[in-house]
Amino acid sequence: MIEEAILAILASAKIGAIQTVIFSGYSTDSLHTRLKDCKSKVLFISDGFYRKGKSISQKQTVEMAIKDTGVEKTIVIPYKGIDKYVESENLLFYENLTSTQSETCDTEILASEDPLFILYTSGTTGKPKGVIQTHGGFSVFAGHQALYLIDTHENDVLFWPADIGWITGLVWNVYGLLIAGATAVIYDGALDYPDIDQTWRILSKYQATIFGISPTAVRFFKKNNSEPLKSFTLDKIKNIPTTGEPLDEDSWWWLFEKVGNKKIPIMNLSGGTEIGGAMLSVFPGMKLKPSTVGVPVPGMNLDVIDDDGNSVRNKNGYLVIKDSWPAMTRSLLYDDSRYLETYWSKFENIWFHGDYVYVDKDNLWYMQGRTDDVINVSGHRMSTAEIEQTVISHVKISDAASVAIPDEITGEAIVVFFVADNKNDSGLEIDVSNHISQKIGKIAKPKYVFQLSDLPKTRTGKIMRRLLKSKLLGKDLGDISSLENPNVLDEITKLDSIS
Repeated sequence: MIEEAILAILASAKIGAIQTVIFSGYSTDSLHTRLKDCKSKVLFISDGFYRKGKSISQKQTVEMAIKDTGVEKTIVIPYKGIDKYVESENLLFYENLTSTQSETCDTEILASEDPLFILYTSGTTGKPKGVIQTHGGFSVFAGHQALYLIDTHENDVLFWPADIGWITGLVWNVYGLLIAGATAVIYDGALDYPDIDQTWRILSKYQATIFGISPTAVRFFKKNNSEPLKSFTLDKIKNIPTTGEPLDEDSWWWLFEKVGNKKIPIMNLSGGTEIGGAMLSVFPGMKLKPSTVGVPVPGMNLDVIDDDGNSVRNKNGYLVIKDSWPAMTRSLLYDDSRYLETYWSKFENIWFHGDYVYVDKDNLWYMQGRTDDVINVSGHRMSTAEIEQTVISHVKISDAASVAIPDEITGEAIVVFFVADNKNDSGLEIDVSNHISQKIGKIAKPKYVFQLSDLPKTRTGKIMRRLLKSKLLGKDLGDISSLENPNVLDEITKLDSIS
């Protein structure tokens, strides 16, 4: 994340231009899909960057992605000088553009319900969802989240290395932070490069008072036996927010003890792009239990209900929202029917978020997983449909299924099963894995890939992903009488390392 990215976001908001931020690690196809869907006219890029010392070029990805889209201008920001461009009518250099601009710019007067930005998130179908946020609603909610959820004040210094292509980055590193008048440490690079102490070095150097971290990063540092308090002074930190995917109890304790010195509260949050931030949160001063996401944030009417719509406690139920809130997405871009089907079809006049939740006797809430087929890898949500469609687009593949399995670093990992067009074709696993990485991005690279003679299906043709996952994890398969081809499950070997 670089300074100019945040400047572009704020400048777009000031002049009333709708913007979207797209993860830099996406493939050509993923970038193209989003640019075309939102009818983008201007694209900001850098001239390349480094990742763990390796130079990363974006030029070919960008040049291919903008073809057959509405992009009229590409603005290149000088950063690492890896990609070489020639200025033209359609390609402008950032410094040349800004050097001729006036030092003042009128702020466009807009209605509170005018769109501010679009942010893409995955759903249970292959096409990403373009979530719409508005000027008034999101601004109010972002300020609310910064001030009340993580206790941000003017003298605070926030270090939360969250990508601004993710709702967390926009809420706390951009809008909420500035509404509160606080300072942020903006960092571009890996958390463990040039060495495992890089994160703690930054926290100590800039005397950060609020440290945001993802559960994936917590698990990474825990696995590598990081001991930050032995080498660095972190006594300025007053709270540690974390979000992205569920935080397991062992990792919660590691964060509390090894970073928080057994006294700094772990502000576990849960929300989503469609929410505009967090809907459940731990608050400063409240009683803590490992892994809890606290209670509903002020102003949101949440409940946990069963299939009949009855409120439930001390057992799993559906997370729902029974009233509107400022940052509620107004719809999905060009797809009102999908918006209604996704969030409003399960219960009448109640927002269904798609999560299982447990509320204990102390009224503390705990996330229990997704109710749909979305895989969450390091906070990046990808639909099984998108992954499977990508696998099937391979010229030698006829059918595919994907499931999530637990992973100690990324929270969940992707496992892919495929069937080859030619039954005699073998050894395609690496080819399929690389195909997914090229089409979606490296974040979607499967942890395991299995070739099967067929996929387990019911007599109506439904792929039984539940059975694929259960067989991998060595769990009871339950009733398989509806399967047309139960013998195919014998081809799957239990993964002892994750059982």
